[in-house]
Amino acid sequence: MPLMSEYALTPAVFDSMHYSSDEIIESNFALLKEALFNEGIVRNLYGGEWREQFSDPGRSWHQRGKELLKKLIKQNRLRPQAPSHNSAPVTDHEWCEEALRTHESLPLGGIITTPETAALYPRTHPLVTNISKLSNSLWWSKRGSSARLCRNTTDYLEHLRLVFECSNSLMFIDRNLDPTRKSYREFIKLLEPLRNREVPPLVEIHRTIYANENGRRVTYGIDEWRRRFCESLSGLVAGVDLKIEVFIWDEMHDRYLISDIFGILAPNGFDISRNPAELTTWTCVSRSDRDDITREYDPACHRHHLYGRFLIA
Repeated sequence: MPLMSEYALTPAVFDSMHYSSDEIIESNFALLKEALFNEGIVRNLYGGEWREQFSDPGRSWHQRGKELLKKLIKQNRLRPQAPSHNSAPVTDHEWCEEALRTHESLPLGGIITTPETAALYPRTHPLVTNISKLSNSLWWSKRGSSARLCRNTTDYLEHLRLVFECSNSLMFIDRNLDPTRKSYREFIKLLEPLRNREVPPLVEIHRTIYANENGRRVTYGIDEWRRRFCESLSGLVAGVDLKIEVFIWDEMHDRYLISDIFGILAPNGFDISRNPAELTTWTCVSRSDRDDITREYDPACHRHHLYGRFLIA
């Protein structure tokens, strides 16, 4: 299962009429927040009509639900999904059916609904889960904070699909990242999906001024790094509104991919290997650590010495 997943929630999950007490609502939403704000995106079903349901003043939307929705919007965690058919959902059951239909073309990590709606789906639909029984569902138990993957572009893209499709900003932090090196020859392929975004994210690449050449540390000037990156990646930004900025630092150790919605600790960085037996382990980075890493590589922070920065053009 990818580190990041997309979930669907039926509107009645946010309606206090479907809960017997505030205590149950509090415990249910505490679990829900754990998944959504650490490693989740919510599918805004029927072309965004799902979100519009919450403007109905006639529904008893619980305060916890309204707070959750505001945070999902603020943190860029709602992703519109085109309608699966012509008839707009009305009942909670119909919203669940809409989610299942979209799942057929674009897999969901889970569908969360009320006990009443969940009761309509037997075990043949393990994706549909009663919010009061989240921790008992099969897909919930398969969630994890780490993943083992092959060191190749195919596996990288599988785990990064949602991150690339939904993020507004991406920071590749890898002291060895050099697109002219053989082990990074497919880095441009890793970034190619970003060209298809209607509004591409801002991409930053962070690496050190020195390189390890045959066991020796060799320092190159900013002009040399500009040449290497621009000659290798300029075709990626040609004809599209994709901006890539490179930052050259004095020192760094750990390697990451940090976005506005997700963070990954990638011990081997983003190079590849032709040996299928060579695996790497990616680990989720908490929101607080993600924010701290972002600050660490902000030139205004001065935790490291910045030798230079340039745009790829």
